[in-house]
Amino acid sequence: MMRKIYKSLPWLNLSQTADYLRIITGAKVTEDIVLCYCAARSIEVFINVGMGCFGTDDDDWDRDVAASGYHRLDNPEILTLKPGLQGACLCLQGEVMVFGQDGRNTKEQLKWFTAANVDDYSLAFQNFHVEALGDTINADELAATATEVEKFKTAAENHRRGKEQVQLELQGAIAEIGDLRCEISRLHDISAQASESPKKSAYLVIAGMCDYIINSSRSNHTQETIVAEIVDKGWHGAGETTIKHLLADSKKFAEQAELAARSRV
Repeated sequence: MMRKIYKSLPWLNLSQTADYLRIITGAKVTEDIVLCYCAARSIEVFINVGMGCFGTDDDDWDRDVAASGYHRLDNPEILTLKPGLQGACLCLQGEVMVFGQDGRNTKEQLKWFTAANVDDYSLAFQNFHVEALGDTINADELAATATEVEKFKTAAENHRRGKEQVQLELQGAIAEIGDLRCEISRLHDISAQASESPKKSAYLVIAGMCDYIINSSRSNHTQETIVAEIVDKGWHGAGETTIKHLLADSKKFAEQAELAARSRV
């Protein structure tokens, strides 16, 4: 039920985004991990600047601008820094009203910055960006993804801590990575809810292709039309990224089988 609700909402807050990723992937995604994905630019994050926020054009510092509504945060790495190190300037991207020196005002899409603290605003995410990140997590090896996130968390902690605290934090991070690897291994081995099995995904692709070929009125078929048709069915475990990975693997295995068959002739 919550999956349907999140899918119908155009904007999600940080807590909802973490919960939606947990539903999509079956992994224990926390808000801190979502922030690390933001800092790594794996997902776009926005803030709502309200009805009227003033700032300056990032390319031409002589032009003042005014903005409202949702704007993309262009320096998301500040989200994993200690509040005292985040600074008091936000770099944003979106539609603004530009006040020209000749007295004419124009609307433009551009980068701009404003003197503000990120803690003064609520983070917002578009649901299709969250779904895309969830598909990426499911398609890639979860262990590799989690390790990269943990490395980034360790790097962020090292940046904001003194030299005396770094050694203690590093020991804690190593232990945390070890626990996470054990958890990932357990999820892969015994939890059917953690991710859809590749075998099931392959069966879904085969079923979707058969249904498309039998029932489609098209006279010619391409990989793109077949993939789009299967994705439109909304089958869990048969997302666009997963299908493309399976088709690539099947082509590779077919080429190997063809070579083996020719060698026996």
